[in-house]
Amino acid sequence: MVYSRWKLLSTLWRKLEHTGLGGEIRHKPNPSAHRQAKQWHKIVKVLRVQGGKFLKTHPSEDLETALKALEIAEGSLGRGG
Repeated sequence: MVYSRWKLLSTLWRKLEHTGLGGEIRHKPNPSAHRQAKQWHKIVKVLRVQGGKFLKTHPSEDLETALKALEIAEGSLGRGG
């Protein structure tokens, strides 16, 4: 489950970067987008915690890298609220 969510997030990240939307996005009041960002923030937070626990018993450089990316994503998603 952790891997499939990570795969989804990394695919989303690549798509945003490819389309040029990975940088700062202008702020416009959008309650729906705010709710979605809060949901994503919760998912990222849970994934990071679960991944950290998994890493303790299954050392992996790839997982370490993914957890660093999740930490960055969590910080980015948590800024807007």
